[in-house]
Amino acid sequence: MNYNAAIAEMRPQGNISSVRTFDLSPADWQYAVLQVLLEPYAPQVAALESLQGKQPITRQDFAIALQSLIVHMDEKYKVIPQSDLIALNTLKNAFQSELIALSQNIDAVTKQAEEIEKHQFSTTTKLQSEALFSGISIGGNPIENDEQIEDRRITFGYRLRLNLITSFTGRDRLRLRLQSSSTGEADEATGSNMARPSFQSNTDGQLVLNRLEYSFPIGKKTEVFVEAIGGSLSNFADVLNPNLDSSSRGSISRFGIRNPIYRQGGRTGIGLTHEFGNGFTLGVGYLADDANEVNEGLVGGAYGAIAQLTYQPNKKFGIGINYIRSFNALDTNTGSDRANDPFQERSEAIRADSFGLQSSIQIVPNVYLGGWVGLTRARALDLPGKPSATILNWAATLSLVDLGVENGLAGVVIGQPPKVMQNQFVAEGGAFSDPDTSLHFEVFYRWPVRENIAVTVGALMVTNPEHNAANDTVYVGVVRTLFRF
Repeated sequence: MNYNAAIAEMRPQGNISSVRTFDLSPADWQYAVLQVLLEPYAPQVAALESLQGKQPITRQDFAIALQSLIVHMDEKYKVIPQSDLIALNTLKNAFQSELIALSQNIDAVTKQAEEIEKHQFSTTTKLQSEALFSGISIGGNPIENDEQIEDRRITFGYRLRLNLITSFTGRDRLRLRLQSSSTGEADEATGSNMARPSFQSNTDGQLVLNRLEYSFPIGKKTEVFVEAIGGSLSNFADVLNPNLDSSSRGSISRFGIRNPIYRQGGRTGIGLTHEFGNGFTLGVGYLADDANEVNEGLVGGAYGAIAQLTYQPNKKFGIGINYIRSFNALDTNTGSDRANDPFQERSEAIRADSFGLQSSIQIVPNVYLGGWVGLTRARALDLPGKPSATILNWAATLSLVDLGVENGLAGVVIGQPPKVMQNQFVAEGGAFSDPDTSLHFEVFYRWPVRENIAVTVGALMVTNPEHNAANDTVYVGVVRTLFRF
């Protein structure tokens, strides 16, 4: 039970009895001051229903209404004029004893409700499903192909997901996801991972187990995640890309979902998050690619490990710094071929240290700015001299929520996919680094046709694909239709 619900429990039900003693009338100054504050700050707060019609009220009911207003203003308004604060403090001082008593009663009701919920909960399983249909149009010439092709190539695909969400205690969660998909592979058509859509997947029409994880709390501030299948390092930390970090509802590109360094992980492992208070959260985790293989297991093969400190004092602002250590997990399928393998397939022991900075801020209601920078230092441990390569990516994002219609979303992503900036490895007579710079430009709009149906239309442009000015600009158009049920 949350705080507002507890306040509601304290509110009298039904009509006010005629035998109750009314302490305040609409003519009293306290009543008038509260009414003045209600109009701009809380015209539709449920706990203030007793004031509708300006009926006489008891001091206890007035205190309930006042406390509801205080909570609402704290949650919704960051800046409040000094005159309104003075008026609010005047009411708080006048009803100090009633507010103290109310707080004590709320604590008692909350504890009682938690105790009842603890003993009454039974195992529940929910089915959450989505069907995604996509159309992709590709323009431009594919890389490493001298033949002219049609400016417009159109493919159609689908992705079906069935999520079974089970809770045994009310605070834990077991998620099992089945998936069947066959979507257009824009990266294959263009010759570059930079054009890869966010929802791209192909199971050859088979229904496969795509995700299996279990999470549970330890105390009130720590949550543990056990990833059996389909784990990601981003499960252990906030990627701070609100509104865009969904392959079905957010960015249309794989690059635009989150900082690519989060993809240097495996599929099986464990992690946890811990809240320190004052907005600080620490997330750590470890994932292995082939934990089920006898010769590799959890620690003998490819892996990725993350530690991230996030500062998010409120819902409007967040910033996170992270460190990721990986082994043979450098390929993120987002940048150039050289960024995914800077040693030309000569090394079978690539260790990488990655550092990321990501942030998001709500500059005005419904408008969010964000972005990230990711720097990776990769080293080939099995090559002479153990050469190293430096890989950089960055992005800036903009999202406009409820644009045009409720739940409508417009998104913009501009950035540089992973690029080999410097490389000690020599191949083909020179350093094996990317010669030029690609830029990623993406724009999309999601239109909610119905409550459970949304259509996203978007376009993606990549200049100098593979960070090579000799390659033609790539254009990708996307129409993505999502059904949730």
